[in-house]
Formats: sequence, C-alpha cells, structure tokens
Amino acid sequence: MRVNIFDLDRLACSILEYANSYGGNPVSCAMGMAVLEVISDEGMLLSSTAVGNHLKSGLTSLIDKHHNLGDVRGIGLSLVLDIVEAQTSKKPSKDIAERLSYLLRDKYKILVPADGPDGNCLFINPPLCFSLDNSRKLVQSVDLALTDVENGVTETVKSLYELNEEFQIPGDIFDGFMKRRPSSCDDDSVACKMARIEQELD
Repeated sequence: MRVNIFDLDRLACSILEYANSYGGNPVSCAMGMAVLEVISDEGMLLSSTAVGNHLKSGLTSLIDKHHNLGDVRGIGLSLVLDIVEAQTSKKPSKDIAERLSYLLRDKYKILVPADGPDGNCLFINPPLCFSLDNSRKLVQSVDLALTDVENGVTETVKSLYELNEEFQIPGDIFDGFMKRRPSSCDDDSVACKMARIEQELD
C-alpha cells in the first residue's frame, strides 16, 4: 500500500509536539532488551498473576474484619483499597486513608499512597519481582494498620526534615520540593498537620 508523502506530512503536523531525549539510543535499547529478558527468563508475568491473585484474595478477606475497608479492586499486582467511614454507607474517608498511609509508612515501613478523586483510595503497585512472602507481609501490615485505626492509634507525623534525614533525599530535589509545598492548610488531615509542622520549623 502506497501512502502519499503529503498525507504523512499533514498527519505529522496535526500531532502535538513530543520530544524524548532518553529513548531510541543504543544504550537505552540495550537496557530495555535486558529488562525484557529478565522478565521472560524469571517468569515474572506468570508470577505476578499468581502473587496478585494471592494478594487480592488476602486483602479482600479483610473486608469482613474491618468496617473501614469498603472494597478491593484491580487486577494482577495493581490494586486499590477503598477506605470508607463505614461499609453500610460506603462514604469515602480521606482522613482515614491518610492515617492508614502514614501508619503503613512509619510503623510498618511500607509505602502505600492515598489518592483518588475523593482522596480515599490506597494504591498498591509493587514491582514484578514482588513475592508471596512480600504479599503475606503486606496483607498482615494492612490488617494491623486497620486495627490500629479502629483502636484509635495515632500516626507518627514526621516533618519533611526528619524524613529527609531518614531517607537521604538528594539536596537539590529536597530543596525544590520544599519550595513547591503548600503555604497554608486549614483542616485536620494528616497532610495539613505536616504542613503546619513545617511552618513552625521554618
């Protein structure tokens, strides 16, 4: 099939500008091929399906145990936990989701961000090398964190300066983030508590 050059030119002009200086060179291509080989040789796709099913099953089993866990959605290793005020109302709870996120990070050393349209979703997206042991630990940690919330355990709200000391964030990245953080916050969410701590430290 022959395509008129003019048609290709017109098509190219209609596409939004795009540039990527990191792709297409021999080194990037070699890296990409090496990653694909590891995924294939180590059977990571099949493993992620099996581990993902185990993880989803384990997390779903917690719904009957914890009234703040409304639903578990997703496929494979990409899952979302809906955090609600109560299973009867299914009303999204941003505050509880943030408390869970901070408890999982500070007490159980697991990073699970809270996000979504209502801020009540915990996103679980582990790497393909995630194992059954990792899955069991995550389910256990979510179970314990939900129990902590139900028992009124408060999260440890660390300042960004304390987190920087713990995780050793490169200076230029940390300084850039600090310049872009919110200047004020007026509610009782965990994020706002952190913002107020930073303002006091400043």
